[in-house]
Amino acid sequence: MPEQPEDSQSLDLSALDFGPSWAKPGSAKKSNQQNRGSKPRPSQSHKGRNDRGPRPQNRKPRQNNDVRPPKRREQEAPLPAKVKATLMPVEAGLDNLAKEILATGRTYSVYHLCKFILASRDRFNVRFESEEGVDLIRHLSDGSVWLSQAEAFQHFRNSEAFKESYEEVVVEVEAPKGEFQVVGKCGLSGKYLGPPNFHGYQARLKEIHEGQYSHLSEEVYKSKIVMEREAESIEAWKHSVSQKTHFKSLGEDAQVLESQPELETHFWANEPSKAFATGQKAWVSGGVPGKLLSAPLLSLLKKTVFDAKNAPGELTPFLCRQLSGRQVAVFKWDKKLKAGPSRPHSLPSDIVMADRPKQIFEWIIGHTGAELPKLWEQLFPSDIEEEAKLEWYHDFHWLINEGYVILLENGKVFVAKKAVPDEAKTSPPKPKEKKVDPAVSAEKASASEVKNSDS
Repeated sequence: MPEQPEDSQSLDLSALDFGPSWAKPGSAKKSNQQNRGSKPRPSQSHKGRNDRGPRPQNRKPRQNNDVRPPKRREQEAPLPAKVKATLMPVEAGLDNLAKEILATGRTYSVYHLCKFILASRDRFNVRFESEEGVDLIRHLSDGSVWLSQAEAFQHFRNSEAFKESYEEVVVEVEAPKGEFQVVGKCGLSGKYLGPPNFHGYQARLKEIHEGQYSHLSEEVYKSKIVMEREAESIEAWKHSVSQKTHFKSLGEDAQVLESQPELETHFWANEPSKAFATGQKAWVSGGVPGKLLSAPLLSLLKKTVFDAKNAPGELTPFLCRQLSGRQVAVFKWDKKLKAGPSRPHSLPSDIVMADRPKQIFEWIIGHTGAELPKLWEQLFPSDIEEEAKLEWYHDFHWLINEGYVILLENGKVFVAKKAVPDEAKTSPPKPKEKKVDPAVSAEKASASEVKNSDS
């Protein structure tokens, strides 16, 4: 069962190297400043409306030319059918997290660790799994993932890997004839689509959308198209279509392909294994750029991350297994799931400790929940040298590694488990008293009386 949320505690892992950008120094401070926002400006006058004098009768309404229309919210593509996504922490980050726990001896809330991992997308990967009959097409060069051959090919067509298999040959053709009043232009790439009534308009729109902006829905992409009426724009479009691109395949059996459909047919017949791997599983980084995913997969990734951040505890079972495999102890303490260097143990009654660890342990018994600096402040001799401090630290870590003491993530120290008296260990448990229902007892007594009277 996922762990219930805990109260906020101190969780500072900024010093760790969790791989790229897992925890950059100062990033939390910057984020807090951004979230804080600007302070409200104090009122310049506390006078009421009646104290400001009469309102001018011929006062003109204020004109604000700086008002901008609200930003259009891009529509998400529908979720893919028969595909699910799972979040997994980055392996290198888990390795460093386990090293931090074992080296410092601190015990962390598993729930807080889940929140920490989900706080930045480069701390986790996303694994896509599809059902039988639905293929995930992964581009080997950049790791992009696609749901159809059409969008996978368009991505390949615009990648550097395309030049390793095909060569482009520009051929001059006759420009379109006729009078055109308006021409469409992609507002993102600057490429011309042509007049809306031109026979090649829809094909050109589809080519650019699927090739460069498949992470946008078709409706959103169409909203980016600009219609231009200037003569220069119409002439620029005519010039662009007067140059047709043919494709020559590279290799022993070189072929010239005169159109995009011919090129795509040739590719899937001869080259797919060099560029793509197809299967029911594929993974990407949580911070993958949207242009490297099929639009439905991008929608699924966003929804999965959103749901995980709202319920971080769902990541708990996976994180516990991964930490346990890295020699980190996962246990319940104070009714919460924790991850630390050792499971809690009570101090055996027959153990004999040296003076330093004994002083530390007895101090913690008398000051349970105190902060670590206070322990050293009261136990260190006034003239102690740095070399001697290391011996105290070593004894303190011995108590932690044996499970007798717990040092929490917020720097507070506790006795891990109360000592159990020897009598409680050796004496057999008392038999439980059998509870008797009064109603049942009364019924039995009544039956006994009837039996006696009959006899």
